[in-house]
Amino acid sequence: MNLYELTIEGHEIERLLLANDGELTPELEARFDAILTAGKDKVHAALCVRKNLEAELEACRAEVKLLTERASSKEKELVRLEARILHALDAAYGGRIKTVAFTAWGQDYQGGVNVAMAADADITKLIPPGLVKTTHELKKTEVEKFLDENGEDSLPEVVAKVCPGKRGLRVQRDENRGEWADL
Repeated sequence: MNLYELTIEGHEIERLLLANDGELTPELEARFDAILTAGKDKVHAALCVRKNLEAELEACRAEVKLLTERASSKEKELVRLEARILHALDAAYGGRIKTVAFTAWGQDYQGGVNVAMAADADITKLIPPGLVKTTHELKKTEVEKFLDENGEDSLPEVVAKVCPGKRGLRVQRDENRGEWADL
C-alpha cells in the first residue's frame, strides 16, 4: 500500500468512525490492524491520525468547558430575572398576574430542617445516642502499607484486591524531527 492509498484508506476509516460516533467495530479494527502491520510508515501515519484525534478531543473538552460556563451564567441570569419578576408581582400586582400566555404568582414554601454538624462539635457526645450513625471504612493507605509489609495473602480478598497493571501507549513528540504539519 503506497502513501496515496494509505491516505484514501485513512480517510475512509475516519469517515466510518465519524459515522459510528467513534465506535470501533470488528471490521474497522481489522482494517486498522492491516494498516498498522504493513510497515513503519503506516505506524507513523497512524500516529499522525492519533495526534489529530488528540487535538479534536482537546477542542471538544474546551467546548464542553465553554458551554458549561455559559450554562452556569444562564442559570444565574434566570435566578436574577425570577427574583425581579417576583418583586414586581408582590409590589404591583398583589402577588399574582395573568397575561395572554402566562399566569404567574408568588408562592411561599414550607421550611425544613438542615442537618449538619458544627465544626467544633463532638459527635460522640450527642444526646440521645440513638441519633448517631456509625460507619466503618478502610484506610486505603494503611491497607497498602500492611500489604507491603505482610504480602498479598495476608488479607482476605474481600478486604483488599490487588489490581494488575495494564499496558498503554505513550507518545512524545520528537523535537528534532520538525513540526507535525510536516509529517
